[in-house]
Amino acid sequence: SSPGCLHRHQGMVGLPIALTMGEPAGVGGEITLKAWLRRDELAPFFVIDDAKRLGALAARLDWPVPIAEIEWPEEAGPVFADALPVMPRPLPGRTTPGDPDPANAPLVLRAIEEAVAFTRDGRTAAVVTNPINKAVLYEAGFRHPGHTEYLAELAGGARPVMPPPTPRPLAPAGQTRLEPARRARRREAGLGV
Repeated sequence: SSPGCLHRHQGMVGLPIALTMGEPAGVGGEITLKAWLRRDELAPFFVIDDAKRLGALAARLDWPVPIAEIEWPEEAGPVFADALPVMPRPLPGRTTPGDPDPANAPLVLRAIEEAVAFTRDGRTAAVVTNPINKAVLYEAGFRHPGHTEYLAELAGGARPVMPPPTPRPLAPAGQTRLEPARRARRREAGLGV
Protein backbone atom coordinates (compact mmCIF):
# COMPACT_ATOMS: atom_id res chain seq x y z
CA SER A 1 0.00 0.00 0.00
CA SER A 2 1.15 3.55 -0.59
CA PRO A 3 2.68 5.63 2.21
CA GLY A 4 0.09 8.39 1.72
CA CYS A 5 -2.91 6.22 2.60
CA LEU A 6 -4.46 5.43 5.92
CA HIS A 7 -3.46 1.86 6.75
CA ARG A 8 -5.25 -0.88 8.57
CA HIS A 9 -2.80 -2.14 11.16
CA GLN A 10 -2.80 -5.63 12.61
CA GLY A 11 -2.77 -4.09 16.10
CA MET A 12 -5.70 -1.71 15.58
CA VAL A 13 -7.90 -3.70 17.95
CA GLY A 14 -7.50 -2.06 21.32
CA LEU A 15 -6.38 1.28 19.93
CA PRO A 16 -8.56 4.25 20.83
CA ILE A 17 -10.55 6.26 18.32
CA ALA A 18 -9.54 9.91 17.85
CA LEU A 19 -12.57 12.23 18.02
CA THR A 20 -12.27 15.83 16.86
CA MET A 21 -13.90 18.82 18.54
CA GLY A 22 -15.97 20.07 15.62
CA GLU A 23 -17.44 23.57 15.84
CA PRO A 24 -17.06 24.64 19.50
CA ALA A 25 -20.32 26.62 19.37
CA GLY A 26 -22.17 23.65 17.88
CA VAL A 27 -23.41 20.28 19.09
CA GLY A 28 -20.05 18.47 19.06
CA GLY A 29 -19.54 18.88 22.79
CA GLU A 30 -22.93 17.39 23.59
CA ILE A 31 -22.34 14.52 21.15
CA THR A 32 -18.98 13.79 22.78
CA LEU A 33 -20.34 13.85 26.32
CA LYS A 34 -23.37 11.73 25.41
CA ALA A 35 -21.13 9.22 23.63
CA TRP A 36 -18.95 8.86 26.73
CA LEU A 37 -22.05 8.36 28.88
CA ARG A 38 -22.76 5.34 26.62
CA ARG A 39 -19.14 4.19 26.84
CA ASP A 40 -20.07 0.60 27.69
CA GLU A 41 -21.47 0.29 24.16
CA LEU A 42 -18.51 1.91 22.39
CA ALA A 43 -14.86 1.38 21.65
CA PRO A 44 -12.56 3.59 23.76
CA PHE A 45 -12.03 7.05 22.34
CA PHE A 46 -10.50 10.37 23.27
CA VAL A 47 -11.38 13.84 22.06
CA ILE A 48 -9.08 16.62 20.93
CA ASP A 49 -10.88 19.60 22.44
CA ASP A 50 -10.87 22.28 25.12
CA ALA A 51 -11.07 20.33 28.39
CA LYS A 52 -12.44 23.29 30.37
CA ARG A 53 -15.18 23.87 27.80
CA LEU A 54 -16.27 20.23 27.97
CA GLY A 55 -16.16 20.21 31.78
CA ALA A 56 -18.28 23.36 31.94
CA LEU A 57 -20.72 21.96 29.39
CA ALA A 58 -21.10 18.71 31.35
CA ALA A 59 -21.75 20.72 34.53
CA ARG A 60 -24.30 22.97 32.77
CA LEU A 61 -26.14 19.90 31.44
CA ASP A 62 -25.82 18.17 34.81
CA TRP A 63 -24.25 15.13 33.15
CA PRO A 64 -21.81 13.13 35.29
CA VAL A 65 -18.81 13.24 32.93
CA PRO A 66 -15.45 13.54 34.67
CA ILE A 67 -12.68 14.81 32.42
CA ALA A 68 -9.18 13.27 32.32
CA GLU A 69 -6.61 15.34 30.47
CA ILE A 70 -4.21 13.19 28.45
CA GLU A 71 -1.11 14.04 26.46
CA TRP A 72 -0.94 11.02 24.14
CA PRO A 73 -3.46 8.64 22.55
CA GLU A 74 -1.98 5.71 24.46
CA GLU A 75 -3.24 7.24 27.72
CA ALA A 76 -6.91 7.09 26.66
CA GLY A 77 -7.60 3.39 27.18
CA PRO A 78 -6.59 3.16 30.85
CA VAL A 79 -8.80 6.11 31.91
CA PHE A 80 -11.76 5.66 29.52
CA ALA A 81 -13.94 3.63 31.90
CA ASP A 82 -13.73 6.31 34.61
CA ALA A 83 -13.38 9.62 32.74
CA LEU A 84 -13.63 11.17 29.30
CA PRO A 85 -10.07 11.36 27.95
CA VAL A 86 -9.42 14.83 26.53
CA MET A 87 -6.31 15.92 24.73
CA PRO A 88 -6.60 19.58 25.80
CA ARG A 89 -6.47 22.29 23.19
CA PRO A 90 -7.58 25.56 24.84
CA LEU A 91 -9.65 27.64 22.46
CA PRO A 92 -8.75 31.31 21.96
CA GLY A 93 -12.28 32.50 21.12
CA ARG A 94 -15.64 32.41 22.82
CA THR A 95 -17.60 29.15 22.82
CA THR A 96 -21.15 30.44 23.23
CA PRO A 97 -23.60 27.85 21.89
CA GLY A 98 -25.02 28.96 18.56
CA ASP A 99 -22.55 31.86 18.20
CA PRO A 100 -19.42 30.58 16.38
CA ASP A 101 -16.19 32.53 16.77
CA PRO A 102 -13.83 32.49 13.75
CA ALA A 103 -10.89 32.76 16.18
CA ASN A 104 -11.45 29.06 16.98
CA ALA A 105 -11.32 27.88 13.35
CA PRO A 106 -7.56 27.15 13.28
CA LEU A 107 -7.90 24.83 16.30
CA VAL A 108 -10.92 23.08 14.78
CA LEU A 109 -8.79 22.30 11.72
CA ARG A 110 -5.75 21.44 13.82
CA ALA A 111 -7.80 18.85 15.77
CA ILE A 112 -8.69 17.14 12.48
CA GLU A 113 -5.05 17.23 11.36
CA GLU A 114 -3.84 15.75 14.65
CA ALA A 115 -6.46 12.98 14.60
CA VAL A 116 -5.50 11.98 11.06
CA ALA A 117 -1.79 12.04 11.94
CA PHE A 118 -2.38 9.76 14.95
CA THR A 119 -4.29 7.32 12.76
CA ARG A 120 -1.73 7.42 9.96
CA ASP A 121 0.96 6.69 12.54
CA GLY A 122 -0.98 3.67 13.81
CA ARG A 123 -1.60 5.20 17.25
CA THR A 124 -5.39 5.33 16.88
CA ALA A 125 -7.82 2.95 15.18
CA ALA A 126 -9.85 5.61 13.37
CA VAL A 127 -10.87 9.24 13.14
CA VAL A 128 -14.38 10.43 13.97
CA THR A 129 -15.20 14.07 13.37
CA ASN A 130 -17.80 16.11 15.17
CA PRO A 131 -19.82 18.52 12.97
CA ILE A 132 -18.00 21.60 11.70
CA ASN A 133 -19.29 24.98 10.57
CA LYS A 134 -17.98 25.43 7.02
CA ALA A 135 -18.96 29.12 6.84
CA VAL A 136 -16.77 29.91 9.84
CA LEU A 137 -13.92 27.82 8.44
CA TYR A 138 -14.21 29.59 5.06
CA GLU A 139 -13.81 32.93 6.88
CA ALA A 140 -10.52 31.55 8.23
CA GLY A 141 -9.29 30.54 4.76
CA PHE A 142 -10.51 26.92 4.56
CA ARG A 143 -10.56 25.97 0.88
CA HIS A 144 -12.26 22.56 0.76
CA PRO A 145 -15.94 21.89 -0.06
CA GLY A 146 -16.25 20.11 3.32
CA HIS A 147 -14.25 18.22 5.88
CA THR A 148 -14.66 14.92 4.06
CA GLU A 149 -12.54 16.32 1.22
CA TYR A 150 -10.15 17.78 3.77
CA LEU A 151 -9.78 14.36 5.40
CA ALA A 152 -9.09 12.81 1.99
CA GLU A 153 -6.32 15.32 1.35
CA LEU A 154 -4.80 14.74 4.79
CA ALA A 155 -4.91 11.01 4.11
CA GLY A 156 -2.77 11.48 1.03
CA GLY A 157 -5.61 11.49 -1.46
CA ALA A 158 -7.30 8.37 -0.08
CA ARG A 159 -10.95 7.92 -0.93
CA PRO A 160 -12.96 8.98 2.14
CA VAL A 161 -15.38 6.48 3.62
CA MET A 162 -18.56 7.73 5.22
CA PRO A 163 -21.13 5.58 7.00
CA PRO A 164 -24.69 5.71 5.75
CA PRO A 165 -26.74 8.41 7.47
CA THR A 166 -29.11 5.92 9.05
CA PRO A 167 -29.22 2.18 9.66
CA ARG A 168 -32.85 2.08 8.44
CA PRO A 169 -33.89 2.14 4.77
CA LEU A 170 -34.74 5.58 3.47
CA ALA A 171 -38.09 4.37 2.12
CA PRO A 172 -40.26 1.32 2.74
CA ALA A 173 -39.51 -1.69 0.56
CA GLY A 174 -40.85 -1.27 -2.96
CA GLN A 175 -41.01 2.52 -2.76
CA THR A 176 -38.56 5.12 -3.91
CA ARG A 177 -37.57 8.21 -2.00
CA LEU A 178 -38.88 11.27 -3.82
CA GLU A 179 -37.39 14.71 -3.43
CA PRO A 180 -39.59 17.07 -1.35
CA ALA A 181 -40.78 19.25 -4.28
CA ARG A 182 -41.90 16.24 -6.32
CA ARG A 183 -43.71 14.76 -3.30
CA ALA A 184 -45.55 18.07 -2.77
CA ARG A 185 -46.65 18.18 -6.44
CA ARG A 186 -47.89 14.56 -6.26
CA ARG A 187 -49.80 15.27 -3.04
CA GLU A 188 -51.43 18.41 -4.56
CA ALA A 189 -52.44 16.37 -7.64
CA GLY A 190 -54.04 13.76 -5.39
CA LEU A 191 -51.54 11.10 -6.44
CA GLY A 192 -50.18 10.32 -2.97
CA VAL A 193 -46.54 10.31 -2.13
